[in-house]
Amino acid sequence: MTGISLEDASKEYNGQKQSLELTFAPGATLPEGVRVEISESIVATVGEYTITATFTGDTTNYNEIPQMVATLTIEKATYDMSGVTFNGDTITYDGNAHNLAISGTLPEGVIVSYLNNEKVNVGTYTVTATFAGDAINYNPIETKTATLTITKATYDMSGITFNDDTVAYDGNAHR
Repeated sequence: MTGISLEDASKEYNGQKQSLELTFAPGATLPEGVRVEISESIVATVGEYTITATFTGDTTNYNEIPQMVATLTIEKATYDMSGVTFNGDTITYDGNAHNLAISGTLPEGVIVSYLNNEKVNVGTYTVTATFAGDAINYNPIETKTATLTITKATYDMSGITFNDDTVAYDGNAHR
């Protein structure tokens, strides 16, 4: 059994079952007739798992092979948010509510909510996009902020004219 080991390992959560395997030094192999069974070697969620390798073989002519024990640590993964952007915008006041929204596709299982969005009046607003997903197996997702600016509008005065007019005084109001 020289050169054969079961070693501790840390792996990142990937949504798939993961396991530990025996490690063999160059030239090392299991002796003929020896089989190995690895307990709890298939795990899929974040946590620490004790993995045991139990060996079976000819115990009439050979000493029993001791078990090997190692720890498999599944660590939290990070969502890939590289395809998600949150850009600001400048809009001229028109009396309607305006908001900002993310662009791109969220990773599966991730949702977005907005704070300080849906603004009507002139001003500069910092809008925050917060994200929620699988908090057990993934690290928290950083929030994104963008600026919504609503600028003053100009009254539409087209079609309005003011003409000079001369009137003789007759005691009545004139327009």
